[in-house]
Amino acid sequence: MIIGIGVDIESPARFRRMMRRPVARRLEVFSPGELRIIEEAADPLVQMTAAFAFKEAMFKALGGGWLDSNLFWRDIELLSDLSDRGEIAVRIVGSARARFHERGGRRIHAACSASRDVVLAQAILEGEGSG
Repeated sequence: MIIGIGVDIESPARFRRMMRRPVARRLEVFSPGELRIIEEAADPLVQMTAAFAFKEAMFKALGGGWLDSNLFWRDIELLSDLSDRGEIAVRIVGSARARFHERGGRRIHAACSASRDVVLAQAILEGEGSG
């Protein structure tokens, strides 16, 4: 049963400034693992945008945005380089993991589509809950 769906669309141009910030500032939003993937990606700007968009999609799928909940940016990690064509790897910890389990979550389906101009991310939560 689907217990949550979230979609987000972002512009890589919006994240150009974030790429110039010191790593310490980027660590407020991205985990060290995500930053490593971002820095090694074929297009780091698009990869960073995708990681951010996926976090936003997950917040929506979990039933709220980060401003109106106890969810934190680093509780959700996109661990796949978008140039890989395999399944997208995701890790959730902390309050995001707790919310996922409270809702009866069992599996996360992630999808991202990206170009130089736009990134679309989707999260579908599967579980046994009431949604």
